[in-house]
Amino acid sequence: MMKVLALSVLCLGCAWAQTAALPAPAKPVTLPDLPDKTPVAAFDDGTVMTMGELKGLLGNLDVQARQQAVASLPGFLDQWAVLHKIAEMALADKLDQESPTKEQLLFARTTVLFNAEVQRQGNPGRIDNEEIEQFYNQHKAKYQQVKTDAIYVSFSNSAASQVGADGKKILSEPEAKAKITGLLGQIRKGADFKKMAKENSDDEISRAKDGYFATLNPTDNIPDAIRSAVFALKAGETTDVIWQPNGFYLFRAEEVSYKPFAEVRDQVYQTVKSERLETWMAGLHNNTKAKILNPAIK
Repeated sequence: MMKVLALSVLCLGCAWAQTAALPAPAKPVTLPDLPDKTPVAAFDDGTVMTMGELKGLLGNLDVQARQQAVASLPGFLDQWAVLHKIAEMALADKLDQESPTKEQLLFARTTVLFNAEVQRQGNPGRIDNEEIEQFYNQHKAKYQQVKTDAIYVSFSNSAASQVGADGKKILSEPEAKAKITGLLGQIRKGADFKKMAKENSDDEISRAKDGYFATLNPTDNIPDAIRSAVFALKAGETTDVIWQPNGFYLFRAEEVSYKPFAEVRDQVYQTVKSERLETWMAGLHNNTKAKILNPAIK
């Protein structure tokens, strides 16, 4: 019911703002600093609204409408008095027991309560530091970081054999693959990766850094083929040739480490919270089913 009323007051709040023709406040205005239990308004039927209830109602409005309401609280409360009175008239006429109002109220009430319980479950009162650290240790791969060097050999089948802006011949895909496969063979026999990158890579940025590419994390926005290859490496190892739409890559793991727990504690905490909620929700989905009473529904 509160959801329906909140949506209604939003509409009325906007209408009131338009009819009142109030300019937007020059700077944010604030509510009076009153305890939540303080009575602030009374209505025709004797209902009394407290400061806490007023804050709750205003929380349903968008930022602009809320600011305008706070700037002129008597006008907002007048509008709420009208809304409240009409709602009470609807109850007196038992409209809450008639379709489609009955179903709308059921849907709104169920949705609001669902969201409230999910929010409660998703914000546990306390998660011990020990539990957070245990999760970190059990899922340490999530916090791995690999300092990588790279060699990139580009290709263009449409422009193959032409000369690029750098004066080099543009390779076709088979030519590029043959070249980088040869480089990999030399590296596997002991050739210096950085030297090979500086002399052969088509990636200008990493080539200027003796092949240094980046320190990669599992959550980085990189192609899956690169992610799976890089995070399978041990320090000093080189990937197989990795195809990408415009070229081939080789990656070498210069250093493999893990982000310290202290650095990622907040991130781990959020993950633990999310996984708790997902586990709880999955259990409900698996164990809660409607019993179909009529074959036609199937």
